[in-house]
Amino acid sequence: DSANDDRSNDVGFPALYLSNTKSTGGYNVQASKNIPFEIITPIVQNVTVKGTSLTAELRSTTSSSLSGTELPYLDTGFEALTINQANYLDSPRMIASKVNEDEKLTAIVGGKSMNMRLLMNTTDTRVSPVVDAQRVSTVLTSNRVNNIITNFATDSRVNTIDADPTACQYLSKEIILEQSATSIKILVSAHVNVKNDLRAFYAINNEQGKDPIFIPFPGYSNLNVRGDVIDAKNNNGESDSLVPKSNIYAFESENLDYREYVFSIDELPAFRTYRIKLLMTSTSQVHVPRMKDLRVIALA
Repeated sequence: DSANDDRSNDVGFPALYLSNTKSTGGYNVQASKNIPFEIITPIVQNVTVKGTSLTAELRSTTSSSLSGTELPYLDTGFEALTINQANYLDSPRMIASKVNEDEKLTAIVGGKSMNMRLLMNTTDTRVSPVVDAQRVSTVLTSNRVNNIITNFATDSRVNTIDADPTACQYLSKEIILEQSATSIKILVSAHVNVKNDLRAFYAINNEQGKDPIFIPFPGYSNLNVRGDVIDAKNNNGESDSLVPKSNIYAFESENLDYREYVFSIDELPAFRTYRIKLLMTSTSQVHVPRMKDLRVIALA
């Protein structure tokens, strides 16, 4: 019976390693990988004289966002691409490893997770577009954004730099003040849709070069009608007031709606240096938060 066997050695049953590090696998172990992307820029060197044109189409395979629930390995069929420009896709995609292609894509002709075809058109049978087949490539872009933290008030990982699992972070350098301050205010314009979130943190000190310990801003749900903090233990990094999330799912910046977010904290111990941290999270790597016009003010 294995329940009564001494598993600290190889007598009877193989030894177990509960509190020790053990190496295994040897030097011939290899890991395959998929390449995720949500933006594709096909680079095709070509010549199109008058009366000719060159268009492209993409056939790709769906992926799943880092913190998403999308179904992977689905064939999206062919869709139009614009050559030599960034093309934003409406779902996460991937170039799958050969192992995964062979196992997961048996229903696709050729078993390839990505295909791009060029369509050469002409209105004059004497001329045609010219494609330099030696200079055809593609640039794949993926938004590195996830949504790991479930409680920003109690998860101590957000108080650090190295241990914070949030993939998309803005970290300021250490700001040194000539005069001590006791309050911090952040103003930023941001596009945050229902798949996204934005949280803000501050770290203060009286000495330069210290490792920062980030503290979440109070958040509107932790402020009373006078704007005072109800309980510092419940600070969760939200803005001072509720900002409705956007229902716009666009890609180009000019098509997004940016709303003003304000984060503030008063009556702090006097400090001479500070840093801020902004965490941007999303369950979709296609539709991600955006920020612009960031301003930070420290007041006495």
